[in-house]
Amino acid sequence: MGERPSNVLEGLRELILGMPPIDERAQLALPMELGPSQPATTDLDELLDVEVLHAVVDVLPDAITLIHRDGRVLLRNRAAFGLLGPARSVDWRETAIEQEPRHPDGRAYTLEELPVRRTLVEGVAFRAEPMTLRHATTREDVSVLASSIPLRSSDGSVLGAAVVFRDLGSLLERDRERDAFVRVVGHEIQVPLTAVRGYIQQAIRQMPGDADTTLATRSLQRADANVGRLVTLLRDVLDTSRQQLAPVVPESLELGAFLSEAHSRFDPGLQSRVRLRTPELVHVRGDRRLLEIVVVNLVDNARKYGPADGMIDVSVAREEPMGLVRVADEGDGIAEAEREAIFRPFRRGSNAGAYEGSGLGLYLSRQLAERHGGRLELEPSARGALFALSLPLA
Repeated sequence: MGERPSNVLEGLRELILGMPPIDERAQLALPMELGPSQPATTDLDELLDVEVLHAVVDVLPDAITLIHRDGRVLLRNRAAFGLLGPARSVDWRETAIEQEPRHPDGRAYTLEELPVRRTLVEGVAFRAEPMTLRHATTREDVSVLASSIPLRSSDGSVLGAAVVFRDLGSLLERDRERDAFVRVVGHEIQVPLTAVRGYIQQAIRQMPGDADTTLATRSLQRADANVGRLVTLLRDVLDTSRQQLAPVVPESLELGAFLSEAHSRFDPGLQSRVRLRTPELVHVRGDRRLLEIVVVNLVDNARKYGPADGMIDVSVAREEPMGLVRVADEGDGIAEAEREAIFRPFRRGSNAGAYEGSGLGLYLSRQLAERHGGRLELEPSARGALFALSLPLA
């Protein structure tokens, strides 16, 4: 028994801190075996009664639950009780262990989708899965990030699961406070900057055209351009902050009709360059307004980095269990070393050149895709850049 607690504690450390990252091979190795017919008091129960394990788990801020493979709750800390209410032991083959689990867009999880159930059945690990649960007593919704890893015996069989629920509500509240601060400060900076730009432009218009003023005119024009970039950056930061916190209001969307509607709002010059390819009806669940922001960002990105007379292909496909929107341009493409970097905030590709932008469009678009339970990725392409937006089918 001397070293057994350290295995569990080390596994919990990895699960909670996320270092190293958890993948499908992650496990807590327990050097004992449990048979399905064994009584409730087992080596695993003895292990979980170790005083140091209880003491450490109970003071951690995240909600932690250890579940036996038969559905019994073996250990639960104070944070779990506070966040989710009293525990319950259920037959996870028939009933969700989590209280009324739902996706962020409001869809109920099927049994086959549930992270904890998949950990117990398949032995796979999950990390930071966003979901909404119901408090067992108050019946209030609780937004969490769920992570789970299998508890294994020395022969590799799954004995149970360690589950961590991180309170997403408190994280969102901190984000709201931060973003409120950003909006206030941004507004206080943007107003005088806009006024300064107005004065500069007025001075440029009033400058005489003789040679003695050429240097002064160029200096004012450079100042105007720099202030303009600052105003654009502030606007993009404030827009991103607002859209990050906008609630997702999902509805069933037929992608072809949705894209046609978005296309109708492009300016005429851009409309003529965009080819829509919608060979089949594909219905997804998503927020119409937020997803249009993603599509507009992708098309605008293709317009900026493709040739001036190049075409932009926007296509729809069904690849179970997702519906896909692909946006392809005829530009130079994205360097291999930059394929992930372009999704980070304030990062732009090396081919950005003099194109105006803050480097927030793709960052925001990927975040909005993930909030829908989808993905935004850069796919391999023989020519140009090919972005793929995937969304859960309705």
